[in-house]
Amino acid sequence: MLSRIETINRTTAQIMAGDLGRRIVVEGSGDEFDALATNLNAMLALLREQYDEVVVDSPPVLLVSDPKATSELVDATILLVRWQETSADKTQNALAELDAVNAKVAGAVLSQVDMQRQEQYGYAGVGSYYKNYRKYYVD
Repeated sequence: MLSRIETINRTTAQIMAGDLGRRIVVEGSGDEFDALATNLNAMLALLREQYDEVVVDSPPVLLVSDPKATSELVDATILLVRWQETSADKTQNALAELDAVNAKVAGAVLSQVDMQRQEQYGYAGVGSYYKNYRKYYVD
């Protein structure tokens, strides 16, 4: 029984590492492991068929190690930075942590922006940018 669990774990690790063509072996015994393998294989086939992209949400990079481990299993990482809460130092530290595990950082998203407070800084939104750079756009 333990070797069967180890085989399933090893195969799922290979799938998560990017070998999306791998499947868990169904031995034909009809036991719970065969049922699990059948369901996991069906789920993988469905995900592959129905979705172009799959987003994996993880906890903050600086709090736990999960995001660093997960970053090795995904095609790209996007760092979420909370407006007015996440300092520049913490953002730089998070990027350094991701860089240390060779994460492929595709970019960052500034989240939970208070648009009314943002306007107080003189950034009234996309319209203000358009007005200033209108000559670069074609209507």
